[in-house]
Amino acid sequence: MDPYTPDLDDDPPRLTEDIISDDALLGEAVDALLERDLVARDRQQAIVLHHSWLAAAVEPEVWQLFLHIEALTNESHSDALVVVAKWAYQEGRASRGTAS
Repeated sequence: MDPYTPDLDDDPPRLTEDIISDDALLGEAVDALLERDLVARDRQQAIVLHHSWLAAAVEPEVWQLFLHIEALTNESHSDALVVVAKWAYQEGRASRGTAS
């Protein structure tokens, strides 16, 4: 199995208070959900392909700078996904009258 074909036999974890209260676990749950999204997987494959083209086209120092910026951007997006997932979870609880 290639790295872009997740094991779809397992469902992503259901969100619980334990997962919501732990940013690392919540990040893993979001990743598990996104791995099952065909658009996200196709986009990731395109990113990897374009990375290889860019790496071949620029000087090593420029490539390393790009990778650093890319890592910071990815970390920022991951943090944002955790914030949105927490908000959506709490909104769902509130709409069901179970908010704490």
